[in-house]
Amino acid sequence: MKVPRTKKTKGKAISAPLTQEDFYLEGVNLEEQAERWALSDIKKTLRLYLEAYRSYERAIGAPGSTLDESYNVSYNQTRLFLKIYTEYTANDGHINILKYVNLEDLPDVNLLCLNLPAIIERFHYVGTEFDDRCTWDFYFNLLICYLSLVENEDLIGEQLVDLFTKFTEISQKLIQEHIQELEKLMDDESTGEGSNEIFEPQEMKSSFDMSTGKGIKLNSEKPAKAEFAEVEDGLTPETFLETLSVSVRFITAMMEILVETSNADQLSVNEFQRNYLEDGLNKFFLHLQDVRHNVKVSSADSSDLDLAFRSMQGLKIVISGSLEDLQSFVSSSCENLDVFLSDVNIIETAVSLYNDYDSVWKLRALFGNTLSKVQTVLSSKRSAIITGELKNMENELSPTVFKLCDAMITRADNEFERWAILNRQAIQEQSQTPDNLKTLQVLEKNGKVLLSNASAIAQKPCGFREYVTDKLKRNYIYQQAHHRLEYLTNGSISETVSDIIEEHDYYSNMRLRN
Repeated sequence: MKVPRTKKTKGKAISAPLTQEDFYLEGVNLEEQAERWALSDIKKTLRLYLEAYRSYERAIGAPGSTLDESYNVSYNQTRLFLKIYTEYTANDGHINILKYVNLEDLPDVNLLCLNLPAIIERFHYVGTEFDDRCTWDFYFNLLICYLSLVENEDLIGEQLVDLFTKFTEISQKLIQEHIQELEKLMDDESTGEGSNEIFEPQEMKSSFDMSTGKGIKLNSEKPAKAEFAEVEDGLTPETFLETLSVSVRFITAMMEILVETSNADQLSVNEFQRNYLEDGLNKFFLHLQDVRHNVKVSSADSSDLDLAFRSMQGLKIVISGSLEDLQSFVSSSCENLDVFLSDVNIIETAVSLYNDYDSVWKLRALFGNTLSKVQTVLSSKRSAIITGELKNMENELSPTVFKLCDAMITRADNEFERWAILNRQAIQEQSQTPDNLKTLQVLEKNGKVLLSNASAIAQKPCGFREYVTDKLKRNYIYQQAHHRLEYLTNGSISETVSDIIEEHDYYSNMRLRN
């Protein structure tokens, strides 16, 4: 998740702050100091962030307050909460690396640690209070929050409909602002016919009940346009592509939820909400395709956006229900780590659609093969960094190890899941053949070897250039592998394993066998 840098105001350092601007500048300066320590001393970084937070608190309502400065203070403080969330309490979307830090001498650090819904509420407050002053990066950060919420939280249909409405309103405004700015900056570029049209999501009647879905209009009446601040600067071809990429990823994440909940025992999204969201998401996606086709931006790297569109293409194949097409799609992937990781997510979503043995078995095999490709690429990169074949990449060793071990652990869990599928099928058919028993033994051995290797790799130091946050993440992934092995070896149940037992049949049904 990208979090734009601290919004700054020109001025000199203040030794004894008195006014709102003084406290604001002090907060900015403290944040800059914190960033300089972020890679080596996490406690000092948090202590400085905490001081910055307090400076922003003192700036609110301080003498000399103005609306412009009050917006800067409120936005910076809210952005600081988001920074702490994305880098520390929900790194990679779910890892709280602060669990591995002794924070007894920082009892107030929880003031910085808001959950994502609370951070979003802060954004909403700032947006309401300073609606005519909010800059493009404020809204872009809010889009990032919405995307993260959809990707990492369990949401019901009412919440999904609300997020879809809010996201599309902001996204279409930012896209239009970018198009207008790009037209000014690039006279030689043509946006094409219809490229300036703004996507209009379907309007919900005032009687719409989000809990039941009743009242949804199926026509395309235009909703009242939300008022947004004019964006004066900071719009570039890169930010345009980033906005499109985040928007496509949001659609994909929403569609994945609809796919994964379609066969759930208890439907969290009712039929009316599902129909509304599917129709709106498809129209929004067509709009983004039109913008991408008509607005040419040749000077910026579009790889992230291309990957986002490719992921959506794969998801559409999943929804079509054709396993053969999905296998062809995955097999045609170029030798690229990001593409392989995208394929992993697509296949994982597909698994939730099927209940029959043959389909699930094929998908699990495809899932494992794709993870094997990920492992091969990352293993080669790790070796190249260690041997010096890749120059000046020492600080990339730890992140590479984390990704490698994560892939190995996921692959191990998949082997165990395949074990559970095959064992369950044999029990149902009352035909445990010698070939089946041999396959079960191979799958179980594969899983244990993968966990053992992941544990050994994650435990090895990654050199003096390893960043402290990367070291904490490496410790996390080591614990994931180690605790699984401890459970398989002696039945020791940790917090990590207790969560896994609920999710994986193999772990929940496993019996110690010597």
